[in-house]
Amino acid sequence: SVGSSVLGAIFGGRRGAASKAGTAARSAGRIFNEKGDVERAGENLEVLRQRRADLEREIESKASTLSASLDAAAVELDSVTVAPRKADITIGRLTLCWEPWRTGGDGFEAPAWPP
Repeated sequence: SVGSSVLGAIFGGRRGAASKAGTAARSAGRIFNEKGDVERAGENLEVLRQRRADLEREIESKASTLSASLDAAAVELDSVTVAPRKADITIGRLTLCWEPWRTGGDGFEAPAWPP
C-alpha cells in the first residue's frame, strides 16, 4: 500500500495519494506496535511462568512442612491416669452371657456351637 501510493504520487496517478500514503503509514505503525505487543506479551509470559514455578515450589515446601507437623507418629503423647470416683460410676444394665466351649481330643478348646 505504501509502494502503490508513492508510485501514484510520482507518476501522477489518482488524486488522494497523500491520504493513501498516510493510511499506509498508520497501518505500518499499527503493525509495528502490534509486533512490539506480541514481543512484550512473550516476555511477560516467561516471567509469569517463572513466578508460577516459584510459587509451586513454595507450596510444595510448605505442604511438606505442614504434613510433617501433622504426622500422627510424630505426636508426643503423655499418659495420664485418672482414677474414677464412686459418684461418676453408674450401672445401666447388667447382662450375663454364656458361651459353651469344649476341650477336644487334641487338648485344644473349641466352641461347642454350632454342632
